[in-house]
Amino acid sequence: MNITTKRRAALLAGAVAAATALTITAGAVSGYAEPFSDTDPAAAPIPEYDYDDTARSFVVEADFGPTTATPTSVVVGMQRSRTHLGDPALLELRLEGHAGDVLDAIHAWDPRWVFEETETGGERRVVRPGAGLLTVPFDADAETMVVHDVRAGTTLAEVDLAPAVREYCLAHPDDAQCVEADLGVTEIGAEGVGFSVVGATTAFEVTAEVANLGPDGPVDAIVGETVTAEPGVVVTPVTATWDADALAVGAPRGHTGSYAITCTEPGLHTVAIAAAVAPVLAKVADPDPANDQKATEFSIDCAVPVKLDIKPGSTRNPVTVNEAAIPMAVLTTVAGEFGLPLAFDAATIDADSVRIGDRAPLVASATGVPERHGKVHLEDVVAADGDRDAMLHAAGRGIPVRKTTTELCVRGTTTDGLSFFGCDVVDVVP
Repeated sequence: MNITTKRRAALLAGAVAAATALTITAGAVSGYAEPFSDTDPAAAPIPEYDYDDTARSFVVEADFGPTTATPTSVVVGMQRSRTHLGDPALLELRLEGHAGDVLDAIHAWDPRWVFEETETGGERRVVRPGAGLLTVPFDADAETMVVHDVRAGTTLAEVDLAPAVREYCLAHPDDAQCVEADLGVTEIGAEGVGFSVVGATTAFEVTAEVANLGPDGPVDAIVGETVTAEPGVVVTPVTATWDADALAVGAPRGHTGSYAITCTEPGLHTVAIAAAVAPVLAKVADPDPANDQKATEFSIDCAVPVKLDIKPGSTRNPVTVNEAAIPMAVLTTVAGEFGLPLAFDAATIDADSVRIGDRAPLVASATGVPERHGKVHLEDVVAADGDRDAMLHAAGRGIPVRKTTTELCVRGTTTDGLSFFGCDVVDVVP
């Protein structure tokens, strides 16, 4: 067998050993005599493989190109990694933690390097791209393996180890390197004023609580919130995250976040909000995914903005605190008139739904006084526009009008079931 053939045989044997990750090492074998001892080799016990060895390995398959490597498979092998003692400094395999901290750095053979026989019977080294295998000792804190070409000074790949670590620890939560913590979203709710007008933006809040149900802790967790809005409203942001660091068993953590919601179409609209919790580190095994997520809803009534004209014909709109019947008109308008985004037919107002009063209670709970006569008076308030407007009357003392009152508003629904809302300024006089 010539030198080249011997070299190829050695390389093949090394590749097979790496592929199976079963290379016998001193840490996994019992029965060896101590180095440099006087033990008669003939009397020494036969080495036996330790099948109870708990050491594991990362096994990474990749397609190696001239300047890059593309991982095709990343798993945690159930055997001890082959040794890299004596490997030349061709590749550096650097294991990094979640925060990018370096946990280990190992020199390894470059799978692209092969030797071939020359025409004159010698040998030469060539770099041949293709499939290759890398194995390193398992470390549950490692989430990235950087494959660095030492000779070229370039990084071939950054291998994501986190999915393999997570899968292994879920299957082996009792491994000393793994952590078992059942994380769950225990509470979620949304609160806010469920009323606005088309074109306006308001806000609602989402409060969520997460807990570590054990057995291990504390652990760092991250919570993601996702908002799904149906057509007719726009919510920002649509996603948000918050940290629940050092989440201990029996010590739940709460958080409240704010979301902006804008009405784009009239009607009742619903927003779905879901919160999901996950461990930050891949080595944390969450055994019960069923409680990792919880959802809630927020509903908002988007009203048609209308033009309210108090004391039609007056620019001051003078009112008194004890005025028996303050006249006002909800005008019939077309889209764009008075800067309003939608058309409105005042003849469709449901008289029983009309409430008049201050803005805040009307928006919050439709609290106000009803139409003074219990009906809508249809007449053409704006001269010569040819449409019918809705005249309404409100008892000033019932609202009540105060000396500090600067505006009055009206809220109600149409016979089509759509809400409307509008306001106008007033001047309170003695």
